[in-house]
Amino acid sequence: ETPVATDYTYASALTFVFAMPYILTMNLTLHTYTSGDWRWFWACVLINVGYLLFTSLMFLKYAGKRAFKHKSKLWYPEEAE
Repeated sequence: ETPVATDYTYASALTFVFAMPYILTMNLTLHTYTSGDWRWFWACVLINVGYLLFTSLMFLKYAGKRAFKHKSKLWYPEEAE
């Protein structure tokens, strides 16, 4: 067991949690196709846009000023702040 394996496990769990709303709304587009009622499609779009907005706002809330401090770097050490 390495620190990388532990980090990967936590990251995959978070990815699954964050992807759940998208996975659950996939059936709405199928229901649009089978019923011909476009309300299901627009409900799917509304849910996904709302979830994207919610997660973006929560990121900005918790990251604060550090959110876009190092725009050109994807990863940076904590002491670089």
